[in-house]
Amino acid sequence: MLVSPFNFENDIWINAYMDLEKFKKRWVQDEKLVLPFTPLSKMSDSREGWGKDSLAFKEILRLTSNYVKDVLELGGEIAGCHSCTIRSLYSLSLDKNPIPKYEDLLYTFETYKNLLSQANIRCFFMTNSVQEAINSRYMWNLYGGLTSEEIDHSLLISINLKSLKETLESAPFEIEAGKIDYENDRNRLFYKDESYQHEKEFRLAMFSNERLYTEFLEPSEIRVTISGFDHGIETFFENLGFTGTKPFNSWQVRSLELDNEKHHSRIEDIEDSISLFKQIEPESWNRIMGVNS
Repeated sequence: MLVSPFNFENDIWINAYMDLEKFKKRWVQDEKLVLPFTPLSKMSDSREGWGKDSLAFKEILRLTSNYVKDVLELGGEIAGCHSCTIRSLYSLSLDKNPIPKYEDLLYTFETYKNLLSQANIRCFFMTNSVQEAINSRYMWNLYGGLTSEEIDHSLLISINLKSLKETLESAPFEIEAGKIDYENDRNRLFYKDESYQHEKEFRLAMFSNERLYTEFLEPSEIRVTISGFDHGIETFFENLGFTGTKPFNSWQVRSLELDNEKHHSRIEDIEDSISLFKQIEPESWNRIMGVNS
């Protein structure tokens, strides 16, 4: 079920770059093309789902979860003196970081916990044409999984967004679709830092629960173009129902690496921090931390 207000009437293409082996492993099930989703917890950018002040919130999470562990390991209890707990956290160097209001802190932790446990994502590069995606050397290099020697084995999958609408509407679970917002983090799952603006990301988000979980969505009739592979593997795509496939000349691209944090936060640590903050009086936090309530 599609729960997005996005306008699907415009002739837009959404594109994904990858190497051939990843395509075979994730995008093909029972010899059919599928749309695979990745759990938020496995996304490479560990700031996903946090919002604008991700570094400040993540640092507070790290300090509070470690504080809980240290207290419990020493046989203590986190209860009773709210002011004592807050002052202890403050002394752990929270004073060196921006301090959010209590309400914002608890909302961010709970929102992130829910997204981390339920949200599954598929990201695309949005263009007005397939040719525009083919010409994007930066996206080929960053997401195509290629080096100058392996470029002929990298793929670009381009899907006409308008043709995908029926598939999304008939899905047996909730799907949210839309452009990434690089300025406003009102929807934490559809926000990324402005440094990613060049990606022009369009995102599909599927929300799972214990009753219903799947890692992929099988599309119905859609317009798909696949570009960038050599003649030797055309048979593989013909067996999937693709015809008229054409390779194109490869180009030399410069290798590029982006620094990133190693992993997402553990749900157990988030739960410890939420439990701690629910024992703290909001007024005491805002007053001692010098935050305007």
